[in-house]
Amino acid sequence: MKRIIYILLLAFTMQPAFSQVAFQTVLDSVAANNKTLTAARQYYDVQKIDSKTGIYLANPSASFDRLNNPSGSYTEFVISQSFDFPTAYFHKSKIANLSVLQADERFRQSKLDVLTSTAQVYAELVSQNRIIAILEKREQMANQLQTGIEKKLQLGDANVLEVNRVRSELAKVQSEKNIAQSRQKSLLLKLAELNGGIGLVVNDTIFPDLAGMNVSDPTMNDLVIRNPQLKQWETQKVIAQQNIDLQKSLSLPKFEVGYRQDANTGQSFKGFHAGITIPLFENKNTVRSAKARQVYTAEATDAYKLSLQNSMEQLYSEFQAVQQSVSGLNKVYKTLNTPVLLVKAYNSGQINYTTFFAEYDNYRQTALYIEDLNSKATSLQLQIYVLSNY
Repeated sequence: MKRIIYILLLAFTMQPAFSQVAFQTVLDSVAANNKTLTAARQYYDVQKIDSKTGIYLANPSASFDRLNNPSGSYTEFVISQSFDFPTAYFHKSKIANLSVLQADERFRQSKLDVLTSTAQVYAELVSQNRIIAILEKREQMANQLQTGIEKKLQLGDANVLEVNRVRSELAKVQSEKNIAQSRQKSLLLKLAELNGGIGLVVNDTIFPDLAGMNVSDPTMNDLVIRNPQLKQWETQKVIAQQNIDLQKSLSLPKFEVGYRQDANTGQSFKGFHAGITIPLFENKNTVRSAKARQVYTAEATDAYKLSLQNSMEQLYSEFQAVQQSVSGLNKVYKTLNTPVLLVKAYNSGQINYTTFFAEYDNYRQTALYIEDLNSKATSLQLQIYVLSNY
């Protein structure tokens, strides 16, 4: 029995370990196979094409008229090209290029959303794998303990209360393992969904080692600057300013040039065709509207930047708090001699089997709490890693 208890204590001991390969492999696979990203890539490619549509000269026009009367005939042929004031095309082109940049940032935001979800799922999945491995060992030991205690009961060396305590421990660990396995299956299904319906086998029981990744205030400030949604707003602010200039250009006269040929009762006339359109009514209030939109985008950009900075500060603060908690608890946990003291107390008869389990359960709960913190710290770190690298 003493040997079994020692094995049980060793099986319950949990220390965080680290791996370097699997997480990046999972990220690469999801980035390549995710259906949402595949659709988003096509959608934003369409947006890029749309951005370049309608920025060129209007279609040329051609007309032909032939009129007849008893004294003769009249024929007219005109081919012409109309165009806005030349500066309008410069501003249209610049807005189109900025819109293309926005489409790229929108896709990057979609990618970040998917990969951040992947990081969270992966961290929890590794944690569940670790917990299941521990619970399986615990179940094995509980089975052995039940066999041993029942033999001792037959010999009169144990009582019914001790037997019931071991039986309840076995039932409890089996229930916990079933719940953990159910959660593991759900996470694998979610990971397969993120991977475009292609299942991924993640048997890792060690957390990724992001060597060289230093999470600090400068790191989080850089995440704010690089944030794709903030870049979209900043680009929109520039577009709004360009749109003011565009509307001013569209308020200037439009022109039309071309070639005209007339033939009247045998006489032919041909020459240059020119025209001008003065936009007195069509563009009324467009400049005022563009200026109002520019004010809105400037204010909205500042508001989003402030909100983003606050979110990054919260993420960093949470990461620091969890990381410090893990570090502090691990230091205390490593100094605890609870398993050794419990074994000594049990073997010397100072405590009975029921007390042994009650005290050790408290020790195990501390270990599982540290495991939960390790999972949270890893999830936050993986999210920051994704935000820093994509």
